[in-house]
Amino acid sequence: MEKKLFLGANLPYREHTNGYEGTEKRLINLYKLKKLYLLKGGSGLGKGTFMKKFANAFSGYDIDYYYCSGDVRSLDGVIIKELGIGIIDATLPHILDPTYPALGIDEIIDLAQFIIPEKVHARKEVIDEILEEKARHYKATNEALTEALKSKGNYKKTTSGAVQKLYLQVEKMLLKNGVKESDIAIIAFARSFTSLGVTDFRPDWAESDEKIIKLSCSEATASEMFKKLHQKFGGYAFLHYLDPSMLEGIYIGGFVVILDPKVETKMSKKSVKKAIDALERADKFSHGRMEQEYSNCMDFEKVDALLDTILARHL
Repeated sequence: MEKKLFLGANLPYREHTNGYEGTEKRLINLYKLKKLYLLKGGSGLGKGTFMKKFANAFSGYDIDYYYCSGDVRSLDGVIIKELGIGIIDATLPHILDPTYPALGIDEIIDLAQFIIPEKVHARKEVIDEILEEKARHYKATNEALTEALKSKGNYKKTTSGAVQKLYLQVEKMLLKNGVKESDIAIIAFARSFTSLGVTDFRPDWAESDEKIIKLSCSEATASEMFKKLHQKFGGYAFLHYLDPSMLEGIYIGGFVVILDPKVETKMSKKSVKKAIDALERADKFSHGRMEQEYSNCMDFEKVDALLDTILARHL
C-alpha cells in the first residue's frame, strides 16, 4: 500500500532554522533501516526518476513515499518498510551526509559523476543568479508564513483534564474496533504549503471515510492528546505543518484522527496566498531554469546501470 508523506515542511522563520524543517535525519532510527541511499546531484540530473524506478522495482511491498515540501509533484524519498531500505534526495534544503559510514548503513550515490562535460551548457554566473532568485522566493514564502501564523493568534490553552478526557474517549473507540499497538512509531509531516496550495495527505491514510475521526477541541488540546495516543499505540504521528512542536494527527490501525478543519483557527487569506505564490515562482522559475541549464548533459545509460547494481543487492 502506498502512503504519502512530506520529507519536511516550509515554515515560518524559527530560531536555528532557515524556514525549512525536515525528518530526514530521523529516518534511519524511526524505520530501523538497514540501508539508506543518499542521492546527490543538481536539478535535472534525474534524482526523481531514479527514486521512482527504485520504488517501482519493489512493487507489491508496503512503501512510504516522501514528497517535496514545496512541490508535491516532486519525489524526495522512498522507504521500503518490510526490507528496511530507503533512498532520499540528500541535497538542499535537506542536505544529509552519512552518519554511519563505517557501518555501511547510509551510502552516497552521486549522479553528478555521470555528467557528460562536453554537453554541459551551464554557466556559473547563471547558476548563481538562479540560486539567489530561488533564495529570494523562499524567503518571501517564510515571511508570508510568519504573517499567516501570526494572524492565527495565540493557541488556546489546554488543561491536563481536557486532554485526558478526550484521550480516554478516543482510546475507548480505537480499542473497541480492535486497534492494537504498532511495532513502529514514525513522526513525519503529512501536510505542507506547496506550489499547488496547502496539500494535506492525512485523510488519504484512512482505510475508509468512516475511519476518519475528527475532533472538536482546541489545537493545543488535540496536539497533547495526539502525543498521548502516539506514546500508547505507536503508528504515525503527523507534525503540525506550521509548528512542528505540535502534532496535528495520528494514524493507527487504519484510523486517522485529526482536528476537524471547521474548528481550526483560520489564517489570513492574503498571507496564505502570498506564500503559495512565492512557492509557485520558486518552482516555475528557479527549478525550471536550473533543469534547462543541465538538460541533455547526462549519460542515463550509466545511471540505469548503477540503479540495476543497487537493486541487485536487495532483490
